[in-house]
This record gives sequence, C-alpha cells and structure tokens, in this order.
Amino acid sequence: MNQFHLYNIEILKQYRLILNRYGREDLSYPLLVSPTLLNKDGKILYVGQETNTWGREYENPEIVGKLESLYERFLRNGATNRPFWKFLKPILTSELHEQVIWSNLLLCGKKETLGTPELPQELITLSIDYLYHLYKESNPSLVLIASSSRTPYNAIVEEFLQRIDIFHLDRPTAQQPYSVDKDEKVLWTYHPKYLYMSKNCAKVQEACKRIILK
Repeated sequence: MNQFHLYNIEILKQYRLILNRYGREDLSYPLLVSPTLLNKDGKILYVGQETNTWGREYENPEIVGKLESLYERFLRNGATNRPFWKFLKPILTSELHEQVIWSNLLLCGKKETLGTPELPQELITLSIDYLYHLYKESNPSLVLIASSSRTPYNAIVEEFLQRIDIFHLDRPTAQQPYSVDKDEKVLWTYHPKYLYMSKNCAKVQEACKRIILK
C-alpha cells in the first residue's frame, strides 16, 4: 500500500481524536493530498490558508480514499475560478494537476461558513507536521505560499520555513508584496484576493514565472 496513503490514514485518525477531545463539530474534513499526484519531484507546492467546507458532501468518510479522490478530482477538473486559482493558472506551463501539489497552512477550515477557524494548538501542530511531510515527499521546485501574514498564518509559515532550513525570509508588505529566499526555493506573497484588490497580482505573477522558467 502507498506510504503516503498510510500517512493520510494516520493523520485523519489523529485529527478525529483532537476533534473528539475538544468536542468540535464545526470544522471541515482535512485536506488530504492524493498519493497519485505525488508521482514525481519538482512540482510547485502551492500553499493557501485553509479550505472551508471541504468534504461536506460526505456524512462520514471512513475511508481516507474518498478524501484523496475528492482532492484529485478537484485538481484534474481545474479547481475553481476563484482568485486563489485565477492567480496561479497563468504562471503554469502545463496542466494544473501535472505541475502543482496544493496544500494549506491549516489542515482544515470551517464546516459550514468562511473565515479563519479558531483551532487548538494540537491542530496547528498537526497542520505544520502535515505540510512538512508533504514537502519532504514532493521535493518541490518552488514553494509558493499565498497567505496573509497575520496571525495565525504568520507563525505557521515561520515554523514551516525553519523546518525546511529557510531563514530570514521577510513577510510580504504593502510596499513589497512578495518575498523570496536567496536560492529562490520559496516565494511568500499575500492571498491572491488581496493581490487583486491591491493591484499587485501581475507583479507577483511575473516574479513567479521568472523563477519557474529559470
């Protein structure tokens, strides 16, 4: 059996234990990456904030494979036309599912509504662990973090960067809407919704294209 599938089984088990411990029924199912899309190194690891309402079509998906299949179908079908995906697609040189591994800073979002969920520290730690493990498994050519630099996202980004030995990467600012490490392995920018509102989208897309095509 695929090792990443086994890892997803363990993550879902831990996730449910934490939810039960805190009596939480307001959170979505976790975003679990399909092992079939981890078939080669060098993809772009595209990291957002959280995925609200994920998996709500399942009342109780006991089989992790259902969540993995949901993930794979979503990417193979071109995701959505929301700003998060509209920002990414023009910088790609091949189909979305062929070039991108998608994940989030938070493993889950809200079950029924939008916005940043309030999570216990155990779920934040589990989220960082999952993202780090995904990074090691996918060996990406670029980590593209598209997230607000406010709490709780900034602390998760900084902890993740330390784990992958990226130090002294500045947070994006209004004056400089993206930051890149010296080896151009990680680019951190705002969430695309803000990039469009601040009219910085094209500037950041050009920076991403340059790194991808170098």
